[in-house]
Amino acid sequence: MSAPHPTVTTGLFLLLLQEDGRPEALGQYTGYGLAGAMLADLAAAGRVDVADEGHLIQVTDPTPTGDPLLDEGLTRFLGHDGKRVSIALTTIGRTLEHAVGDYLAERGVVEVEEGGWLGLKPRRYPEADGSMEAELREGLIEVLRGAEPTLQQHAMLGLISALEIPTAVFDKQDTGLTNRELKARAFELRESAGPAVAGVSRAVRAMHAAVMTGALSANVSNG
Repeated sequence: MSAPHPTVTTGLFLLLLQEDGRPEALGQYTGYGLAGAMLADLAAAGRVDVADEGHLIQVTDPTPTGDPLLDEGLTRFLGHDGKRVSIALTTIGRTLEHAVGDYLAERGVVEVEEGGWLGLKPRRYPEADGSMEAELREGLIEVLRGAEPTLQQHAMLGLISALEIPTAVFDKQDTGLTNRELKARAFELRESAGPAVAGVSRAVRAMHAAVMTGALSANVSNG
């Protein structure tokens, strides 16, 4: 099966993984990002929208898209119709990494490296064909340098900013930007990238708040 044209979902998946299949950043962020990317793809396909000023999932057309990965995502979002974006992204993102990885493996873009005994070593997806990601990165770097983005590029870079990992995904030697310039350009794109990215941003902030609250509680208890 030939390599697919990258969607926001498959493109972000490749950007979030190193060539050996390890995550570029903390693994728990991958789920939020992929769920937000899937939402962006389904919105572009006219299947899902975000109502209530970007807070609620609204399925506008439940008919299949013809793409097996997007159709699996549509099924997942159907179960969250009318629910808050941040909750939907958190729930849907928990198992989406394997769905996207297996989809790309079937098309020869990545390989599947099964995890270790009892899940102590997570499943990895090392790249089998790096041409898709290389072309993707080339276009995104041009956008970071000031070029006008496509809708997909806009969403991908906005999501990377929402996940707070632009400097982990892009090397300043490749972009020609300082870390501050890279973060600023990614943030600029994030601010105008639409409700899917806004939902991921809220989910990440909520996770950060929970982690900080847990750490504070632990310190108080130990004290």
